[in-house]
Amino acid sequence: MWALAASLLACDTDHRADPETAGEHIDFIFEKSDRALCKGSLSEYDGFIERVFGLLEVDIPPKYRALVQIVDDAPCPRDACYRREDRVYMENLDSLGVRPAETLRHELVHAVAYQAWGATVSFFAEGLAVALSQGAEVVPSSEGPVAVHDMLGDSSLVLDYWAAGRFTRFLIDTRGLDRFKQVYNGAQTASIEAVQGVIEEVYGESFADIEAEYLSGAPRCLFQLDVCDVDVAEKVGAAWTTTFAVSCDDPDVYGSVGADDTQMATRRTLEIETAGTYRLTTEAHLYLSRCGGCDVQFRREFRYSTDIDIELDAGFYALEFVETQDTVVEVALVAK
Repeated sequence: MWALAASLLACDTDHRADPETAGEHIDFIFEKSDRALCKGSLSEYDGFIERVFGLLEVDIPPKYRALVQIVDDAPCPRDACYRREDRVYMENLDSLGVRPAETLRHELVHAVAYQAWGATVSFFAEGLAVALSQGAEVVPSSEGPVAVHDMLGDSSLVLDYWAAGRFTRFLIDTRGLDRFKQVYNGAQTASIEAVQGVIEEVYGESFADIEAEYLSGAPRCLFQLDVCDVDVAEKVGAAWTTTFAVSCDDPDVYGSVGADDTQMATRRTLEIETAGTYRLTTEAHLYLSRCGGCDVQFRREFRYSTDIDIELDAGFYALEFVETQDTVVEVALVAK
């Protein structure tokens, strides 16, 4: 037994010395070798981990690493999960039709949150993971969010993840991170009555009043740590044009390549200085996200041969280009 443990530790140690699969805060172990990381993946995921620690207002522990193990049969209810030894298990690193790293980011939030804050009930564990790993799907005031009371005791297998994520951001936005952390830490029994009791004790309000405020009709959304990095934004005046290659061998491209397919992406963040009508032209597969609060967020997808007018307010925008083969991207955003 000890010999086996020592052998596994040695494998992990050797793996961490591999610059192809080991970053500053993340390590990959490929038990099946059907995919390889794109060159920019490690820096992208290291940066995401840093942003999650930052939002949770916790310093990254020295030498912290989340271990991601790609396996044939994940020890999970689904094909990916986080276990509480700082290890993420995944059967598929990237899948056709899913944005590169979408599932991985979700599991990395679990790893960081457990390291930073510890364990909690599924409603808040999954709610926080969705809130911090996804930057899409704003619920507009015309539709409104759904009630969450009956979900508070749900397991991860039946929980409405999106609803839990939006309610999590609502609590953080309206009542602060410190008190949300108290709720997160206090909610240890997965029952509606127990979780509701913790919420009411921490906030000094009835859950009915809190939920009524949440359902009040204001837009509800998620954080955008996956795409919005305003610290690296490029300013856009009357026009912004760029041409660049997208290949898994490029240092700013993340995702992975397999024997039969490539799932990769790269991002740009822009700061629109003047509101107005802009002409967007590109042949790329593009996700355009408005960065900011729930009152301004949106995400729109453009699939090739795009040449349209779009109204943009002043502020920050993220452009994520998702490709399945090596290509050259040309994109123009020109004020009219």
